[in-house]
Amino acid sequence: MYKLLPISLFALVCLASQGTLAQSAYRCDGPDGVEFRDSPCDDSSVPLDLRTPPPGGQLRQPLQAAPVTPEPEEPAEETTQESSPSPCRDFTSTEARRLRIGEQVEAGMSREQVEASWGRPVERFEAGNEIWIYDNRYYGQVVNVRRVIFQDGCVLGVEVRKP
Repeated sequence: MYKLLPISLFALVCLASQGTLAQSAYRCDGPDGVEFRDSPCDDSSVPLDLRTPPPGGQLRQPLQAAPVTPEPEEPAEETTQESSPSPCRDFTSTEARRLRIGEQVEAGMSREQVEASWGRPVERFEAGNEIWIYDNRYYGQVVNVRRVIFQDGCVLGVEVRKP
């Protein structure tokens, strides 16, 4: 038991000191271009401020507070031109990845996102709205037919029908 005490104390001190050590990096401009090093190259090297979150920290916490922008005192001129709402939706990268991995298509997706999720369509029609046809096959038999309807380059809706 007494033999393990010095080893465990040493390990505890090493782990505790890792968070207190400051990391430094230097930017050095040389003839080959810009280099980044752990130690300064010469007098012209610029120290960089590295902010690394501790292990197990949350990624959603900002490292620096966002600057507050003052509101304009004069109201902006409103446009009288009415535009129709676009069916396109701005997916976050996480949502787009989840849909692509799950092979799902939702309203508001772009053509590229549909192809990334389901692949190339079997048929394409452009009568009025653009329509892409996909078929699901099970042992060579068509199980269902999926129709993706596009409007202005974005998915308006998806219909699933039996053949």
